[in-house]
Amino acid sequence: MRYLVLFAALMSLAFAQDTVTLTHAEGETVVPKNPERVVVIGEEILELAWVLDMNVVGLAPGRVPPERVTAAGKIDPEFFADSFFAGSDYGDVTVVGTWVEPSVEAILALQPDLIIRTYWGQEGYEQLSRIAPTVSFSQIEANSWKTALTEMAKITGAQKAADAALDDLNAAYKTLGAELRAAGVFGKTPNTLVVSPFPGGDVYLYTGDRGADVMRALGFTYALPGGVVVDPAADPGGWTTPISEEALLQTGADTLMLSLTNSGFEGDPETIELLGNSDAQLVQQQLAPMSPWTGPKVNRLLAEEITAKVLAAEQ
Repeated sequence: MRYLVLFAALMSLAFAQDTVTLTHAEGETVVPKNPERVVVIGEEILELAWVLDMNVVGLAPGRVPPERVTAAGKIDPEFFADSFFAGSDYGDVTVVGTWVEPSVEAILALQPDLIIRTYWGQEGYEQLSRIAPTVSFSQIEANSWKTALTEMAKITGAQKAADAALDDLNAAYKTLGAELRAAGVFGKTPNTLVVSPFPGGDVYLYTGDRGADVMRALGFTYALPGGVVVDPAADPGGWTTPISEEALLQTGADTLMLSLTNSGFEGDPETIELLGNSDAQLVQQQLAPMSPWTGPKVNRLLAEEITAKVLAAEQ
């Protein structure tokens, strides 16, 4: 009997050493360390998995058109080659539905040992948890990707990789911001406003970590047009507040207006023309296919491309 108790204690210790408890948007979950088969829901999570070198076997994407998924459930190689993730090893992941409607059957067939999903208040957590340990990282909170990166690094023990990604991003911000300052950009346009024009004419303010954090890090001051108020309690993520045509036209010449769009969310020409009718300096930026809205890699790329466009306009 004594040996059985000792064996049980040793097994319990071994289990504890091979697992880690993560805090996430839907509670705390014990997950395996260094999982061999990970399914991710959303491109934002896929980018963080890339930084941490996770073995992702399944993806429920938000920005892969159905016609670009092959009969075998893979992403069309030509589409992937032009995507944000082209430099990764994720070209052979199996598509398991979409981030809005992940396929439970397809996920189950992959036999994952961990599921990581982007969370914006949707249901389905308990159903996914019956397949494998599941963690959800919020997109509706400030600095959501940094929180997710820190927690996910515990899974693989890749804190050095997470820190390196943050250090690389901050170094890029510092260098690019210095280039803008040397060119006199902040003397002409010290302020910024980030908007996202959607098909149909709706325009949303992005005040959080969808481009706005990049502009602030580069050295711009975020400034709303007169009369516009954002309620942080109603829009904690900083990307669901609409802005009217009248407010947009009040934007002054001291403001650099970034129009940020993503694949599948391209603004129509009339809306883009509307943005150009204000006195602000307009910079249009279309993110690459499959691009996350925010994260260490995409933020660095966005900072580089915006800086290049602004400096080119100064010449």
